[in-house]
Amino acid sequence: MFPPTDVFTRPKKTNWSKDSFRGCCFDYLENALKDEPSTATLLDIGCGNNDFEKITSRFRYTGVDFFPYKPVSVVSDLGKPLPFESKSFDIVFANSTLEHIPNPWDTIDEVYRVLKSGGKFVGGIPFLVKEHQEPYDFVRFTEYGLKSVLSRAGFVDIDVTPMGPPLHTYESIQRFFFRELHHSPLGWEWWRVARIVERVIMWQMRVLRPLYKKAQRSGVLAEGFGFSAKRI
Repeated sequence: MFPPTDVFTRPKKTNWSKDSFRGCCFDYLENALKDEPSTATLLDIGCGNNDFEKITSRFRYTGVDFFPYKPVSVVSDLGKPLPFESKSFDIVFANSTLEHIPNPWDTIDEVYRVLKSGGKFVGGIPFLVKEHQEPYDFVRFTEYGLKSVLSRAGFVDIDVTPMGPPLHTYESIQRFFFRELHHSPLGWEWWRVARIVERVIMWQMRVLRPLYKKAQRSGVLAEGFGFSAKRI
């Protein structure tokens, strides 16, 4: 398995819009771990650049990833058994990781194995977002699919919460749709028409934004999900 071409130069991200998937995930995970003691051992699977270091840094941290990013303590194939003893961590953290593993259900089984009794598994996973870090983007879970695989692995006290308001999801899809359209083999005249249509849609979105923002979050139009679960 070879890394994406920008794997070692991709800048670390620390600030996101509060309505974005990442921003919502940060708030969700920070809240999920707020009562955990700083003496807890935390395994960050697929840690990458540890973008959520503000959350994880107060714990006894171990980072594992496919590739040797700077925060990585152990380089390992996350699709295979994790190179850690059973019941060795209080917390396992997976921020936008499971979608990059071809067999994430097996990884979830491994997370259960390495967690101590009563330990927590927390993370975030995208849903209605574009492919990213190609060609290593393999899986999307619905709210119910994620609950099912966590339950099957043995986890209890499972919470799966939609991340991002529907308006933000819609705007993201619209933005990527027109971006792809601009790269399609249309003639110059059709490209100009597409640009006008995009601007009209963006204008009405701005006008009606106060109304659209009242739409409740749901798994139907979620950019992703935050999740937490406990090992028995």
